[in-house]
Amino acid sequence: MAALEPVFLELLVVAVFGCFVPMMCVTCPKQCDCGQSFTQINCSSRGITDVPRGIYENTSELLLKANAIESLKRDQFLRLRQLERLDLSENAIMTIQEGAFNGLYRLQILNLRRNRLRSLQGGMFRYLTNLRELRLQGNPIICLEAYTFSHLPSLRKLDLRELRQLKAISRNAFNGLTALVSLTMSDSNLRRLPYLQHVTSLQDLDVSRNSISVLNANNLQGLVKLTKLVLSYNHLSSVEQDSFDDLFSLSELDLSYNNITSLPFRLFRDTSLVKVSLQRNPWNCTCVVHWLARWLQQHVRNDTSLLQLQRCGGCFSPVDLRGRLLCDVPLSSLKCKRPHIQKVHPTVNATLGGNAALQCELSPGVETAISWITPDGSKAKRSSFRGGRVKVINDGTLNISRVTMSDAGVYRCMATNDAGFDNFYKILNVTGSILPEFAATQVPINLDDIPEVDDFDPSYCTNLRDEDVFLLNRTQYTQRDVNLEPDDRRVNPTVDATKIPPMDSPTQKDQDQDTFMTLYKGYLIAALVAAVSLGTLLWILVCAVMKCSKERNRDDRKNKRLAKLKKEEASESRFNVSCVKSIDPEETVEIPDVYTVSKLTGIFEDMTVNPATETIV
Repeated sequence: MAALEPVFLELLVVAVFGCFVPMMCVTCPKQCDCGQSFTQINCSSRGITDVPRGIYENTSELLLKANAIESLKRDQFLRLRQLERLDLSENAIMTIQEGAFNGLYRLQILNLRRNRLRSLQGGMFRYLTNLRELRLQGNPIICLEAYTFSHLPSLRKLDLRELRQLKAISRNAFNGLTALVSLTMSDSNLRRLPYLQHVTSLQDLDVSRNSISVLNANNLQGLVKLTKLVLSYNHLSSVEQDSFDDLFSLSELDLSYNNITSLPFRLFRDTSLVKVSLQRNPWNCTCVVHWLARWLQQHVRNDTSLLQLQRCGGCFSPVDLRGRLLCDVPLSSLKCKRPHIQKVHPTVNATLGGNAALQCELSPGVETAISWITPDGSKAKRSSFRGGRVKVINDGTLNISRVTMSDAGVYRCMATNDAGFDNFYKILNVTGSILPEFAATQVPINLDDIPEVDDFDPSYCTNLRDEDVFLLNRTQYTQRDVNLEPDDRRVNPTVDATKIPPMDSPTQKDQDQDTFMTLYKGYLIAALVAAVSLGTLLWILVCAVMKCSKERNRDDRKNKRLAKLKKEEASESRFNVSCVKSIDPEETVEIPDVYTVSKLTGIFEDMTVNPATETIV
């Protein structure tokens, strides 16, 4: 009801004063600048502690930046149905009640940058179905829970920079953001990339200035529309093979200011890269980067600008090549030899439910990329095949955990570099299996049948330590003591938040009904108040008319009496002229005494007079 009070007041003003033209009723809150059209209202830097009342309902842009607002209450913006941009940055907002943004169906930009938000809940952004840009930079957010942004199906840009106290991210934190195009999480205390397989429309990803040390093969899986990837200023030392397999649209890559010495063979083969930044890495200029140097010289040599050449990166080792740019170093100096696999131990025995390790042993001193082909002909990618049970580790060994009968068969190891390749077959014999010569006994299990597991720990959001509270009040935070460990397993999402809302969130129909009932009750009460006010005004007008009518009748009667008296005086004057003789002043005899005329009759009887001269006819 508190949120509807401005509606009541406005309708009451309309009813009492007859202000039926909207712009004639508009007043600007005293703390704000409204301009002439009242569509852009600026209340920034005014020291206000709450959202001002009386804001014009057709306002499209409301600026409340740099104030002292601490909380947003339910239905606080209910009347502002035309609002498209809301700036609440640099306030002290700690809590946002569920339903605080009710009514803002047209809102496109919401800026909550540099407030004091510590947690985000999905219901916080309910009804913002047309929101396209959300800025949360610089908040002391501890964790991103599941379905945090699931009510924002139209969101295209999400700014999560400088979340320096971030401790955990749920696998389903970005569930429902199917329209998201740009995600920024620079300087947000990340040790690994969050789970991004829900944001299939992502084009721009910035995770610079974090502590990411390894780029796993499944971190960027499914991001087929990604065009720009920024991983600069991290601790990146290892990029796993197959990491860019799905990045068909990637055109810009920034790996500068890391600890990378080499990249997997033909990492860029399926991309559309035209701009690469590799500077400030300790590149090992041997055969392992032969392919990279050749690729750079083919794609960058036409651009001879100093800046582009510096982006190629320079050799750190060996000493004789230190300082040479990768896009300029002679390929003959990289000393590349064809790989050779030692053909030993062709059979590996394993028991059902145990573990197996298939090694691919190379001749020493030859850098190369190793991959495995499984018995059914598919490629075993890193950390992705069969729900994570089958994994290629950094030294090229194929590890299989919880061995099943379907794992039995013939595996093929392939070693490849820029000088050529070699391969070797290994047989995995599972106790109790019957092996054909070159085929597995069973087809691998369907990845779609693997349930999605979220290792998100909600205790990060509820059990805060004393030092956490202390860190919230600090202006700078440099120690990176938070390790975000999202689950590595590659699985297909089974929940679509845009179709199946969380259990505690109503359907869109229920939301519309609740909003309609709230508005209906408000307008009904307002109409009753307006009717009573109008009746009171009419009664006052009737009373005034009746009072004026009585005054007019009283004046008429008074005027009639005065006219009658004047008429009688005129008649008496005529009588005196005809009946009484004129009196001569010289004949007047003064009678000092008063006497009583008692013997006479008529109008003079019993009257006391004191005449100067009296004549009786």
